[in-house]
Parts: sequence; structure tokens; C-alpha cells
Amino acid sequence: MTLSARTRVAVLAATVAALLITGTAIWSLAAPDDDTINAYLHRSGLAGRHELRVGIFQDQPLLSYAEPKDRNSTRLKDHAGFEIELIRELASYLGFTEDSVKVIDTQVQNRGKDLNDNTVDVVVASFSITPDRERDEVDFAGPYLKTEPEVLMRTGSWAEDSITIRNLADLHGRLCTIGSSTSDDALRTKDINDFDGRATSDDCVKGLLDRKYDAFMLDSVVLAGYIEQHPKQLKLVDLVLNQQEKYGIAVANHDEYLRQVIGNFLQDSYERGDAGAWQHAWDRTLGRVLGDSSQPRPEGVRVLRDYQDGFQAQPAPYQPAQRPPATGPPRAPAVRVRDARRARRR
Repeated sequence: MTLSARTRVAVLAATVAALLITGTAIWSLAAPDDDTINAYLHRSGLAGRHELRVGIFQDQPLLSYAEPKDRNSTRLKDHAGFEIELIRELASYLGFTEDSVKVIDTQVQNRGKDLNDNTVDVVVASFSITPDRERDEVDFAGPYLKTEPEVLMRTGSWAEDSITIRNLADLHGRLCTIGSSTSDDALRTKDINDFDGRATSDDCVKGLLDRKYDAFMLDSVVLAGYIEQHPKQLKLVDLVLNQQEKYGIAVANHDEYLRQVIGNFLQDSYERGDAGAWQHAWDRTLGRVLGDSSQPRPEGVRVLRDYQDGFQAQPAPYQPAQRPPATGPPRAPAVRVRDARRARRR
């Protein structure tokens, strides 16, 4: 049978289209060589480094804590808490040994600065994800914790199980929180300015025990550790305030490659469930006071093809730490998901 000229052209066009599609598919299968943890670490400037520098807090029991005698130590093993356990797992995922992790004490107001002036590579320090911080200060992978503000008070000083923001206003200066924190912002948003904004949680707890303050407002996961330290002297009181905090692991502004690698670590942990890094860290620390909980789903993750391979960095010549240019792959859109189950208090 002889094909007409029009039919021959149509067949040729279909054949070319098929070849192009096949070629694209073949290229797409080959292209993911760049879509790996190793490739992203090289682009972020972290591959080949012999030290991972992590900004932390040292005064939050069960979350991130060092005994006073160890406050000058930069060794991970001299610290304890949920965030410390998570750092240990993250470092292993990135190919670092525990001894090659250097933890550096930071302050609430310095977390973003420490990242962007290259003092640290990441910050894991109860850093709440907010639009302003993401726009102006840092990039976040996460969330790795969801929590809410509550109030720490002396046992016997407040008879009710809950307290309102107006009740806190009536304390007339005998309220403490951490300056520059989201709790500080929440109070000011409610036109409450008669409170003490301190530099550290230790300052507020000491003032509470010494009766300088009657209440310490901060996130429940931070306050939980002080309940374990002072079970007979302090208690948690529910704060009637519709505000949820989401903590993220922070990287320098526009370091999208490192943000995505850390997001893949959290995604791997999330998919492993009870066997994941997050659940192990929770059960050993915060779970002792807050009870059962589960990891919140990470948002905005561009899943890399080897994200579950237990990545181990290849040896490379030492290079001084340098901040890479502010470039990266297109940011994956954040996905709104149902909130993870709230921590149950015993």
C-alpha cells in the first residue's frame, strides 16, 4: 500500500516526537546523578569539610543543655537533649563523626547573624519559623517540632489549670520571657509591655525560684525540662492563646542546597516512623515529660534520589570553610499539611 504525502509527513512527525520523548526520558534518568546528597553538599560548600559547626543553646534541659562546668565545651558529647540527639543523627547523615561536630553557644538574637557571618553552618536552637525570618534572615528546613507557648509557675502559686494573657498582664512586671523570642512578640502584640525580657531561660527560672518572678512564658518543649529538674517546685500551666510555633533547622539565607539536604534527612526520619532519628531522640528526652508524640511532616522538601541511603561523605582534602555564593535550585513550594499530633502531657 502506498502512503499519501500527507500520511508520510504525519508518520515522520510522530516518529520524531517519539524519539524526542524517549531521548528526554533517557536524559531524565541520567540527570539525577546531580540530584544526590553528595552533589548538593558540594554545591553548598559543605562536602569535604572536616568539621560541622552547629549553633545551639546550652541552658534548656531535655532540649539542649550542658552542665555549668561544661558550658565552655564545644564537644557534642558534653551536651544532652532532644536537639543534641537530632544533631548527632544529622551529622551522621551528612557524613560527619560525632568528634567532628563543633557546637557553638548562641543567643536568641544572634542565631541568624551567626549563620550569615559564617560562624556556624547550621543552627538547631528552638528557632521558630516565621515569614519575617525566612524573608530577611535565614532559610529553614523543617519543621522538626511543633509546640505552643505555656507558662511555668511555682507550685501552689496558681490554683487553676490554665491562665490567660490578661492574667499575665495583671502580674505587673513579675512576668519573664526571653527577649526577641516569639513569646516576647506575642506579648507585645497584645499590648503587654510590662515584663522582663531576659537573655537566657536560666535567668527566668532562677528568678522564678527566687520569687523575683511569678511566671515564665515560653514554649512548652523548652519549659518541660525545668519541670523534670524541679518537679516539686515548678508546674506547667496551660496558656489560653491560639499560637503554635514550628521549629526549623536554620541555614544561611539562600543556601538552598544545604536546606534541601537537611530536609531530606528529616524526610527520611519521618518515613521511618518509630525507627526514625526523630522518634529515637524524642523518646530519650522530651518524651519523658511530655509523653508520646510523632514527628511533624517536613515541608517544602525536594526529595533526592539517594535520601535513604545513609550517606557517608567521601574523604577530601581539607579546605577552609567558605560561604558559597547565594545561589541554589528553585525553592520547592511549601506544602500545607495537617498538624502532627500534639504532645500529650502525663
